[in-house]
This record gives sequence, structure tokens and C-alpha cells, in this order.
Amino acid sequence: HWFQIQGASVMLPWLLLGVERLTNRERTGAGSMALVAAAVGLSFLAGFPPATVLGLYAAAAWAGLRLLRARAPFKARAARALRLGAALLVGLALGLPQMLPAAAWAESGESDRASVDPAIVRSLAMRPASLLRVAFPLLFGHPSDLDDHALPQLQARRALSHGLQKPNANHVETAGTFGVTALLLAVLGLATRRCGRVLCAGLLFGGALFALDTPLLLPVLHLPGLDTSDPRRFLLLLGMGGALLGALGLQTLREGPTPPWYLGFVLAALAATTGLALALSWVSPEAWLDWIAPRLAAALGIAETEVRPHAEDLALDLGLVQRAAWRLAVFTAASVLGILATERRPRFGTALLVLVALVDLGGLARRDAGFLPDAGLFREPPQLAALTGDGGGRLIRFHPGAPDPLDYPLPPNTGLPFGVRDASGYITLAPRRWQQLHEWIQPGTRFGVGTAALSDLSALDSPLLDRLAVDRVLSTVPIDREGLTPLGRVGDAWLYRNEGARPRVSLAGPVLWVPPGPTPWLKHVMVGGEPEDVAADPAFEIPGHAMSGDRFFGPFPLPLVCIEDPDVANGAWAGSHELDWLAADPATWPPPRVVVDAPERMLVEVEAPEDTWLIVADSWAPGWSATVDGEPAPVRPADLALRAVPVPAGQHTVELTYEAPGWQTGKLAGTLGLALLLIWLLRAAWNGWRELRRG
Repeated sequence: HWFQIQGASVMLPWLLLGVERLTNRERTGAGSMALVAAAVGLSFLAGFPPATVLGLYAAAAWAGLRLLRARAPFKARAARALRLGAALLVGLALGLPQMLPAAAWAESGESDRASVDPAIVRSLAMRPASLLRVAFPLLFGHPSDLDDHALPQLQARRALSHGLQKPNANHVETAGTFGVTALLLAVLGLATRRCGRVLCAGLLFGGALFALDTPLLLPVLHLPGLDTSDPRRFLLLLGMGGALLGALGLQTLREGPTPPWYLGFVLAALAATTGLALALSWVSPEAWLDWIAPRLAAALGIAETEVRPHAEDLALDLGLVQRAAWRLAVFTAASVLGILATERRPRFGTALLVLVALVDLGGLARRDAGFLPDAGLFREPPQLAALTGDGGGRLIRFHPGAPDPLDYPLPPNTGLPFGVRDASGYITLAPRRWQQLHEWIQPGTRFGVGTAALSDLSALDSPLLDRLAVDRVLSTVPIDREGLTPLGRVGDAWLYRNEGARPRVSLAGPVLWVPPGPTPWLKHVMVGGEPEDVAADPAFEIPGHAMSGDRFFGPFPLPLVCIEDPDVANGAWAGSHELDWLAADPATWPPPRVVVDAPERMLVEVEAPEDTWLIVADSWAPGWSATVDGEPAPVRPADLALRAVPVPAGQHTVELTYEAPGWQTGKLAGTLGLALLLIWLLRAAWNGWRELRRG
């Protein structure tokens, strides 16, 4: 479902193969070291560190076991460990261009990503019933199967899921399976003495154990790199171990003869799955209602009398369970047929088993995974001109009564290639300040990986939306609100223009200086060069600038612009900062003109009648720098999360550029790692060529 997870975890077998070669051979070539380094580096570069960290722990455990059991002198084992360590370090260096900027941002205090109490992380672990999905992948339902439900509680999760799984269970996180074909073969793989059996069994059972909510999980979550990881990620190890064990079982099956006990096992499995499908087919809707109603009521915290009137909806859920059971029985029968055929005709039986596994897993993946580029996900959105707007503003989603963002016609984070800036997107390392602004607009919009859609109608009246240059609202329902002009339908959504939105790039009016740091801001601020003790008091007045109480919103005294300055916090005041009050009305000034607008570079032409500040209604973050006519200028946070650059009177060109903290160091480390990797590969090729000539 998330291609970066697969991209990271698919490197695990190659990493384990390299570890096996480095720890279990007297002479290990540069090729094995290159294999380990490339597997680690590519896994990091795929962009999902939790999968890479799990792979590294699995590799470290296997390397330790191999080195301890190796029948070699201590010096030889130490040399193998050093070679493995060097390969891992080079792999880490290859991944640093991706990882170092992300780590620097996460640790900067400006990211909302923070260490989580392991007890909270443990609460995400699964119940044992969730492991049934290993063999019964559609037992708890696929989201596309549940669209026909009328009962809202069943549109997101099947009744069985409510009754047997944890409340936070979902299809994406708990749909761990490696297919019934591999599962049947894995039993035979466990019974063999082939090399790697212990490793594969450790991945399978370790992944299952640590994905569950058991007392053993909490110590594991204190390990480095796992303290913020979702325990359900251990299903990646379970799936990999099961698939590899299935491969070992298939090898054993091909070489024959097949143990009689194993033939009895697979026939018993076929009988069990067929019997389950038949038994569920005979279940009446009435009997199903009697069994599921009390469990569903208990899970939802409502009376059973509120559930029973939805008998027809629950009967639909029964049909989904029955179809899933028959699907399991059919693929079990096809797998058993392939197993029986392999004993007499190994090639035909092997081909049949591989085909059955591909159809089984491919049918599941087809409903979840996408290929890049995906025509459905990356196509140009309908009415693109209306979505992008004229002044380079941004879009916000409105979805009353639901915390999830509006997906159609614009899934989160997919509009930027088309110039659609989304104020409520899915951002893993979300800017803390930007999320705090959303919390002031509507409490509850922060959900840990970005900002959710607005659901409170009154939030659309927030002047902060105007300040954030939100000039369009995409809604799942029609809205009749002053200041919102209908622009028609976009797919199944309604689009509106926010008439009060300020330009994305503007010149500041009156400035209120505030110290850096968290709210409350309006305390001991500098007003006209003199310190004032202000606590967001509606009665606060500034000489010559009338302000009524309704001009205050949260910590923002509209229409002032709050700009952070460290001199305020230090009690100092520099004369160059006396830009508080302007003689002219900024509304009469020529608007700034954006010449270049790229994600990491912006070029703005400014004509300022007097000294002022250029305000860019985009996220402030460490790493932004600015020049005015080529001369360096500071970039300060404005209104908590926006960017501000001081501009003297006259015509000027302001350039803002972004370089992620840690990028230069990461790039250097990655270059060195790549150079070492190429040296190892060339050496391995040379050694191989020499041996070929000798042969």
C-alpha cells in the first residue's frame, strides 16, 4: 500500500545474504561487503527508516548467532565482524543524504515529530486474532468491500474487526500476509535442516511475537530506533520470514520424497478450509445477527438494541465473510494440487505453485498497491485552474463530521506537482509551527502526521485562514457562508473562493516585535522601541492605531504582523529595528511580484515606499536564507509560522533559498560511501575475472 515501505523492506533478503556470506566463510570477497553496503544504503534511500531499522536488528542478531557458533579462531571471527561492520558503515554513509537532513529536522524542535512514551507505542500492538490475516487476508475486510454498508461504523471496519481486533486496527497496518501457498510450504521448510531455517523461523515467529501486545514488547521498544516505531511494523519481518520458509519448503519438496506426514497435513488443511467455507455458507442472517450483535455493541459502546435494527447491513457483512472464506478454500485447494503434482512432476508442480502464489498475492496487491506513475493518482486534477487559483494561494479542505482529509479529487500531497498548495496535507515530519496555527484555527486538526481537514464550519471564518493565504476551500458538502464565493463542482466536491484571503506574498503593515519561543507571545514585547507588558488584552491600544477587541484572534493582534526577534528576549533593542509604524497605508503600495516560485527557491521583485518587511505566507523553517539585491538578509518567523525578510525603501530583488540542515554533510558522506562501494565492486569484478581465467 505504501511503496516506500516495500522499497525499504525488499532489501532485507539481500542484507541477510551478505551477512551470511561475511560471517560464515573463511575468505570473504569485496563483493559480499558491497552487497551488505548496497542493501543498507538502498533501504535507507527508499524513505522508510522503520523498515530499515528492523532489517538491521535482524541482520545483527543473525550475525551475532553466526559468529558465536562459527568453528573458527577468535581472530578469524573478529576479522569477519570487522568486515561486516565496515560494510554496514558504508551502507549507512550511502543513506545519510536521505537520513541526515530528516534527522536534523526531527531533532531541531521545529518538527512535530518527538519521542513517544514506549507505553503509548505498545498500545498500537495487535491482538492475536489479527494474525489470522496471515492465512485469511480478507477476514476483516478490505476497505473497498465496505463501501456498500449503510451503517457508518461498518464503512471503515467490518463487524468482525470491531469484535476481535483493537479499536486502532486498520487494513493498512494489520494486513500482513505472505499467502496460503507459502504458508503451507513454510511448514515443510520448518521441518528441514536446510541452511537458513533458523533465521527464517526467527523472522517469522519474532515478527509475530513483537507485533502482539505482550510483556516482551515493552523492553524491545526501548531499543534505539524502535522507541517511536509502530509494533505492527514487525509484520514486515513475519512476512519475509514466512516467504523465505516457503521457499525452503519448495526446495525440499522438489528434491523429494515428500514426507507422508506432510501430505496428511496439507490434505487436513484443505479439509479445514473447505469445511469452514461450507459451514459459513450455511449460517443464516438471523444466526449471524445473534452472534455478532452483542460483540459489535460491546466494541462500539452502545446498546445491543441499537445494533439489531441494522440486520440487513450486518447480513451484507456476513456475505463478505463467506466470500473471503471461499477465496481461502479455493487457493488452498490449488496449492495442495500443486504440492501433490510436484512429487511426480517437479517442474509442473513448481510452476503451478508459483502461479497460484502470484495470483493470490497479486489479487490482493492489485486492490492496494499502485505502480508509478499511477494514472489514477498522478493524473491532472479536474478544474486545475480553479484549484491553483490566481495569486499563488493555497487550498484547505472542509469535511464536516469526520477527522480525515478529503481525498477526492486530490489525495494528500499529490497536488504540488500541479501547483496546488494544500494547507491540510499528510506530512510525516510536520512543521510544529504550522500545526500550531491549525490548532488555533480549529482545535483537533493536528493528528501527528500533518493536519486534518477542517470540520467545524465556524473555523472557516478564522482570520488566520486569510493570513495564511487560503484563497480556496474544497468541501464535501455545499457551504453557504459570507465571504465564500462558489466556483462550481470539482469531481464530487464543492469549490469556493475565499474573498478575504491575503496574497501569499505581501508587504507588512504595522509590526509587533515578539520574543522567540512558544506562546503566549504578547508579553514583554517591544512597541515603538519601548517594552510593554501585554497579555493579549482586547483593551490593548497603540497610539495612532485604533484597534478594537474583535481585531484580536488567539495570539495575533490583527492587523499587526508579529515578527520574532532574539533582541526582544535578551532585553536589548537596536535602533535598526524601529520599523514598527509606517507613515503610509500599505494597502496603497504596489504588490510584490513573484518571478521564480520553486519549492526551494523564490525570487520576488519589491517596490517599497519605505522600510518594511516582505511577508511570505509559507512555512518558516531552519535552512531558509535570503538576500536583498545580492546582500544577505535575515529570515525571521512572522506570525509564528510564516517567513519575513526586512526590505529597505526602494526597488529591490529578494531571493529566498532553502537548504536542508545536514544536507551538505550527508552529501559528502554519501559520496564517500559510493566511492568505497564502487571500489569494492571493481575489486570483486577483478577477482572474478582472475578466477575465470584460471579456470
